[in-house]
Amino acid sequence: MPAALGQIRVVLTADRPDVDCTFTNVLDRAEELPEEAPGGDRQTTPVADLVVTKRPSRPTITLGGYVRYTVRVTNRGPATAHDVVLADQLGPRQAIISATPARYRCSTQCRLPSCPIGILRPGQTVTLTVLARPLAAGTRPNRAVMLSGTAERTLRNNVARAAVLVTRPRMRPPFTG
Repeated sequence: MPAALGQIRVVLTADRPDVDCTFTNVLDRAEELPEEAPGGDRQTTPVADLVVTKRPSRPTITLGGYVRYTVRVTNRGPATAHDVVLADQLGPRQAIISATPARYRCSTQCRLPSCPIGILRPGQTVTLTVLARPLAAGTRPNRAVMLSGTAERTLRNNVARAAVLVTRPRMRPPFTG
């Protein structure tokens, strides 16, 4: 039996096209958990500590412009993380343009870019870039969620949030002379 389980539920409807992520974690302490080995011997299950951070290229942009989100995923170890996937949930009224680098084959379906990273060794960091175009003025949130098939010490640092303020273009006075 694994030391930690993760679950994501994605709900998309015509009247609410937002993505709702729910996480469940049965790992309730920060040390390695013992697990029964064949023959009744005790062994430890290695755990990883994956951390995701996110930053927009600028805190404020003008409507019609683009924002580039830099997302970093780091494995603090001590175990290698397997089946690592990053999902980047764009808030409402934003269009996804691209998610790079191409080697991760990021999908940009339904405003939820997801990038299968695969294996992340202890100390290794992967940087991804998401390019988006806000479609309305106001504060536009963005959330990155990182998942793994490896037990983790905590899931609290697997979510990173960033927001940009989108302003309307300034109207220029008409030329009179």
